[in-house]
Amino acid sequence: MLILLFSLLQLVAFAETVELHTWQQIQHTKYDNTIEAQDVALYVPQDLPADMPDNRVGREVMDHTFRNFIKGKMTPNAEIFRTVKKVEETLNYDIAINQPSVKEEIQHKFRVQYRPFQKIAKLRYDGFFNANMEYFFDRSFMEYSVEKYLDDSTLLTIKQSPDPIADSTSALTTLNLSMTWY
Repeated sequence: MLILLFSLLQLVAFAETVELHTWQQIQHTKYDNTIEAQDVALYVPQDLPADMPDNRVGREVMDHTFRNFIKGKMTPNAEIFRTVKKVEETLNYDIAINQPSVKEEIQHKFRVQYRPFQKIAKLRYDGFFNANMEYFFDRSFMEYSVEKYLDDSTLLTIKQSPDPIADSTSALTTLNLSMTWY
């Protein structure tokens, strides 16, 4: 009888350690079909305002998903992404214009980029001032900024961007004067 009781105690103790060990394994197991926060971030933009109209939310989700798909975040080794990158690289143009007759030689540089899969056209100018322009075909909207150093410590900037408070067709134009002193 004592042997039977002792055997049962060993069996119960063994069962408890197996269950504890099994529970710890299950608790830290990651399954292939679970949805994590980073998975949701591939499809749903995390910075949508709460008062955005429903039709705009749907468009933003589709654009965000398509952009992540094109960037290769969902299947990074797919052949289509290497093709997209190659196409976009061929649509970049750099143009430099030198004026050797001018004392202060200012180089005028232009960089033109067309990103058909992102629906963006970009233009950058460096020379007398610095300028950036981006045209978003999906929103029919242009953002631009123009910067000019007035001297070594003073920067004047004009910028047009979407108005974060108004509707999606409004633009906010700002004029900034930045000065550095020591």
